[in-house]
Amino acid sequence: MLGTRIILMGMDGFPGGITGEPNAEMICAANHEIPLFWLLGFSESELETYVVDSAPDDVLSHQVGASYPILMAECADLIQRVEQRQAILASLISEHDSALLQRWIQFLSELQYPVLAIDTYELWCNMADPESLHQEILALLRRFDSMDTTDASAGYHALVNDGKWIVDNSITLAGYGW
Repeated sequence: MLGTRIILMGMDGFPGGITGEPNAEMICAANHEIPLFWLLGFSESELETYVVDSAPDDVLSHQVGASYPILMAECADLIQRVEQRQAILASLISEHDSALLQRWIQFLSELQYPVLAIDTYELWCNMADPESLHQEILALLRRFDSMDTTDASAGYHALVNDGKWIVDNSITLAGYGW
């Protein structure tokens, strides 16, 4: 079985344009699923796809020209969005999760990268239906976006009931090693 490492990267800019490929550094890693707090700061508009280069190993690329989801956003926007969502969720989440979310916000605030990205390549590689990862991430981002404008309680409880928000589980919520 291939690894399923998901990487939170700090970058000195967005790829492409005048700057070309930015310098990127791994900040955190997670296995098997994207930690929910990593996604909490992103919006649907920041979900992109990255085309896989031709690879002789079909296991790694699924097919030539296939693309996998990647999230990229300005760090300041992520922090602002996480803080807003933390205020919305404050009365709903456990004390443990609230304290963890506060530490996560502090961690993000101390980063010196203008852009953060979540690379899902290895997770995508291990999926029988690689397109399902994009749809899963999109559904979570839409749920977060809707919590900003609708009943946050219903959205939070749906996340708990779906097993996406595992109460008092630091690893699934924020990953490890940060």
